[in-house]
Amino acid sequence: MYTGQNMGKHDIDRVCQGLRDSLKALCVSCLVVAVAVFASRRLLLSIFLDPATDAASIAQGADFLSVMGFAYIIAAVMNSYLNVLRGAGDVNVSLVAGLFEMGARLAFASLLAPHLGVWGIWLATPLSWASGCIIPVVRYYNKEWMKRTLIGTGEK
Repeated sequence: MYTGQNMGKHDIDRVCQGLRDSLKALCVSCLVVAVAVFASRRLLLSIFLDPATDAASIAQGADFLSVMGFAYIIAAVMNSYLNVLRGAGDVNVSLVAGLFEMGARLAFASLLAPHLGVWGIWLATPLSWASGCIIPVVRYYNKEWMKRTLIGTGEK
């Protein structure tokens, strides 16, 4: 909504500033949450699992949270760029980026799992998110999205 409103006012500078501010806030908050999750991952899992009987599950879950907690920083960046592009009316980029991300996840999981086991599958997610960032980031900085018109000019 923010992007669409500012595009309607032809205030692209405000859109760009909003993205920069959002990226800063999201990266800092994701980093704080990731550190908190990393520091308390076993405790968090013990809320759902009994440490006496499920020690192996807690250990594996803690490893998973070690990867995924920090991966959400990448997801925040990717979604910030995608949301600006969607708000500007450049929605096809989301489709292409989503398909690219899905293909990258399958490729990374297929390549890494035989060598790293479950770690390879876990690592495929942040790697695919990073791959999914490429398209919207390139599209944002090539400025093609700025040429989109969301509403008619009233001319016939």
